Amino acid sequence: MKYKDYKRLAKISLKARKKTTRSTVRGISFGLILLMPLLFIVIAFHIDLNKEVDKDASIRVFDISFVNEISNNNGSGVYSMLDKYNEEVYQIKGVDNVIKYNQYTLYNEKEIYGTDGSYYSASPFSITVGEKQFSLDYHMNTLNNEQNGNEKENEVGIQIIDTNIGESVFIKADSEVIGNKNPLMYGKEFSSDSRKEIMVSSNFISHYKLNAEEIINKTITINYELRNGNDNVTSSKDSISGSDALNAYQNVPVTLVKDYKIVGIFDSNIYKSSVRSSTQYEYYQENKVYETYFWLTTDSLHNSMQHTYLPENVKIEVDNGDGYVWYRSSYYYSDNPLNLSNNAKNNGNIFIPLGMGASQKSENNNNIPLYRTLVEFESYGDANNAVEKINSLLELGAVGIEDPYISDNYMQKTFSNYRMFYNVFTYASIVLAIFGGVIFFATLLNLYNTIHYSVQSRRNYLGMIRAIGMKSSEVIKMYFIEVFQIFKRSYIWTAIFGGGICVGLSFAFDEIMNSSIGEIITINLSLNPIFILVAFIILAIINTVISVAFSFIACHSVSKKPILEVLVENR
Repeated sequence: MKYKDYKRLAKISLKARKKTTRSTVRGISFGLILLMPLLFIVIAFHIDLNKEVDKDASIRVFDISFVNEISNNNGSGVYSMLDKYNEEVYQIKGVDNVIKYNQYTLYNEKEIYGTDGSYYSASPFSITVGEKQFSLDYHMNTLNNEQNGNEKENEVGIQIIDTNIGESVFIKADSEVIGNKNPLMYGKEFSSDSRKEIMVSSNFISHYKLNAEEIINKTITINYELRNGNDNVTSSKDSISGSDALNAYQNVPVTLVKDYKIVGIFDSNIYKSSVRSSTQYEYYQENKVYETYFWLTTDSLHNSMQHTYLPENVKIEVDNGDGYVWYRSSYYYSDNPLNLSNNAKNNGNIFIPLGMGASQKSENNNNIPLYRTLVEFESYGDANNAVEKINSLLELGAVGIEDPYISDNYMQKTFSNYRMFYNVFTYASIVLAIFGGVIFFATLLNLYNTIHYSVQSRRNYLGMIRAIGMKSSEVIKMYFIEVFQIFKRSYIWTAIFGGGICVGLSFAFDEIMNSSIGEIITINLSLNPIFILVAFIILAIINTVISVAFSFIACHSVSKKPILEVLVENR
């Protein structure tokens, strides 16, 4: 028999049970319409896109802040992790790189009063690069203006990267952020002994019209005039009353770094990506912005005795006189800042006047110092699985705090946005799998029962056609064509409605995702429409396999048993 003969017999059989056939086609179509988007999501989103996602470091990096103690600021909450849990974070499955750094800002404005009571603003910075001397007037005059309705802070950022945890890794991670391009526009990475080495940003170079090629390997000296000491600075470990003694150093120049070698100029465009935006901004709100101009390492922060010239951070009890006692963190200077600056300068170290013009990212705006750590995972999946563990560690740090708020600001914007879509598509996959699978499976059972009943009711006919020469394989093929004709009729509805749902999901994902984070990633976050066709083909293959299986199982007894036995059983 030819294929057209099998097809004609199949149509006659289906027409004979028209009502049952129609119901079966509808059920199978409905199940396939739900299963096709499921396959599309699994292939295009969970498999194909996740491979692309892992190419962008920003979607698999957390910026976690660690702190030695948590302050109960009227039960307002917890924002950082206790330092004693850092090893547990580093041991989470899938952690690839750990990059530890400290972030400082220096206020870039001082007020100069005239004899007539008038005053004007000037920059407290005095900088020498090679033979050129200047102050940071561009930064002061530009960023202090209102832009887009937001008043921006007039501060300059300094990053100090931990020498042992992340010095070169930080630079290498940046190369991934900007598409595997070298983040260093000129120069090289820090040396193995990076003492007295410094990197500067391309913005710093352009703002002050420096020749990048000429200043590489030149020296830079940064001087700064101290601001008033306040209740964040103390000369006593027990109270804040000693802060007045430090006010005498207002506008006194100190040296932050002396004759440091400029080893590299990094591309400031890396801060357009979310993985670096949090290392640039003191606060997450857009109206609190400063620029990171300088990078150094902890090699330059410590002397040979591992002593730092930063002031000590102490916890001070404050009594308002109304019976309410609270605590705040202050900077304790054991010596006057001018002496500390001179000692640091003579030993080739950094001096940062915390509380007297400089500040560090602090915990809960209560001056508890913290350090930040970029924890980079091998894949987005590893990062996503780590969220529960990290949140549990944050909760452990919240013990004793009333109504703790566990902040998720350690997540990059790219990660949190992608995670939202990942969860939505995961839940959608589960729903589609449950409903589509149940409907499809129930319809298949009904289809099998129908085919089985057809075979059993036609045993005499099947025995006779075998007697006149039809082979066993041809009997199976006859029912295979019949089952396949049912699936074939459902393909039209599946292609129209199932394909339409896939196109809608793809369009919605592309539009929403790229509008939310498309400008700050290096990859194209889109669902490849070719997988709509792939999903349809996979379903067609599965249906073909089912058709063969059903035909073989239902016809096995009448196609394999001896002809006389088949005819006798039918009597």
